[in-house]
Amino acid sequence: MSIRRRKKAISKVVKLLNLATSSNPSEAQMALRHAEAIVRQNSVSRSEVPLSALCDPTTLNKVKWGAQSQSHTDFAPNSVPKYARTSAAAESRFKEKPVDKTNSYAGARTILDEEYASEPEF
Repeated sequence: MSIRRRKKAISKVVKLLNLATSSNPSEAQMALRHAEAIVRQNSVSRSEVPLSALCDPTTLNKVKWGAQSQSHTDFAPNSVPKYARTSAAAESRFKEKPVDKTNSYAGARTILDEEYASEPEF
């Protein structure tokens, strides 16, 4: 990695760590996650981050330096994602429901009916 890219990565980490001191908890958490991702991608060490550029130097303790993310370590290749699992509620929700002939709209003509399409337009 070039020196320029490394400096840019360290600069991003500093900005994100400063954003991690935000009073908005979700914003702070996302900033910390992004900082950790950049640290992992660019192999940035803790000693490379200048303490003088940080609003709160204790944010360095919140970063997992050199650790892999849990999503990569806990991944099992044969596991089924939870969103792919089917449930009885999901299956019944998308089943085709029988047509109720007593419904007042059941006999109404639509533009898809052949008789309706053959009538001349005015």
